[in-house]
Amino acid sequence: GVRKGETYLLRVNAFTPSTEHPYVLRFEFSPGGPEEEQPGEVERADEPTTAHDMGVLPEQGKLSATSYFWVPSDRDWYRFRTGPEGEARKARVTLDFKDLHDAHGFGLDSSCAENPYGIAAWLYLFSQEWYQGGERSFSDHLVRSTEDDVPSQSFEWVLEPNREYHVVAWSRRNRDREHSYELRVEYVEE
Repeated sequence: GVRKGETYLLRVNAFTPSTEHPYVLRFEFSPGGPEEEQPGEVERADEPTTAHDMGVLPEQGKLSATSYFWVPSDRDWYRFRTGPEGEARKARVTLDFKDLHDAHGFGLDSSCAENPYGIAAWLYLFSQEWYQGGERSFSDHLVRSTEDDVPSQSFEWVLEPNREYHVVAWSRRNRDREHSYELRVEYVEE
């Protein structure tokens, strides 16, 4: 989608220039963004500032959210907090997109000759300091899972008490408006 305040350039080339066959270039805008129609519990969560709030991670049990990779190269942001008491504990974050993977197969970009329309999804974890900082770089993640040709991504990381964390589920290629994915966060028993 087109974002407010951004500058976009468009270059049109003709292999054989001709004044006999002019073309018309038209831009149409409608209210809202491409994800306004997205069903499910997670509304537009394209930026850390609009991250879907998953709540406080319980000592037992898990946090989960279901959503879609609604647009190509969709980045869906989530945030959760750890409880105020206790010790640092290892947690597992899982992005399960098996249904998408089964429906489309793997494909990272259009150069993937075997399947240019496949799905590739990655998963990242960021600290509250990253979010609260000024200049933010996507490479400043705590941990990530970027394995190719898998139906899910997951990682484990030690979470500090009384902290906020951000997770991004990123569809590196393509979209799917029929098959949802699930994001889960849970402590790991050691």
